[in-house]
Amino acid sequence: MASPTRPTLSQLVEIHYEEIKGYIQRKTGSSAVASDIVQETWLRAARHSAKQPENPLAYLYRTATNLLLDKQRQDMTHGRYFDDSEWAEAVECPLAPPDRAAGVRQELEVLADALSDLPEKNRTVFLLSRCEGFTMREIALQLNINESTVEKQIAKGMQHCRARLGRPAVRASLC
Repeated sequence: MASPTRPTLSQLVEIHYEEIKGYIQRKTGSSAVASDIVQETWLRAARHSAKQPENPLAYLYRTATNLLLDKQRQDMTHGRYFDDSEWAEAVECPLAPPDRAAGVRQELEVLADALSDLPEKNRTVFLLSRCEGFTMREIALQLNINESTVEKQIAKGMQHCRARLGRPAVRASLC
């Protein structure tokens, strides 16, 4: 007598669709969210149907629960950054007007040219400091040079960039 074939994971989702959906719906209070979670569970099951876990139904419930937790985390993150409150509508768009953006682009091109004019070691020190946020000590250790050399090379880089932008030199602390 032939042994009965076990249903695949995706078939088990189809067989137990209403039970899994009810379980998720009790957790969320939303039939639509529960349907979406069970659909995603079916997709995951279809992708992993080659290997059958020891307790496939428990595996499917765990998968659905994990998908729900992922969705809840995503919703929390989305709410943190994309709050629908009234004040969010009043916030001014952070993008610069086109004429200002063009000016900024031109300044960036001038700065890129100025940086390419710097000697390699000086450019590296300057970029590590101003673009990568390394401290003078970290740069000195990484490049095996003195901190005073790092400070001087950053200052030279700043002076060179200011000169190329047509701005007067400003005495200020470097870091």
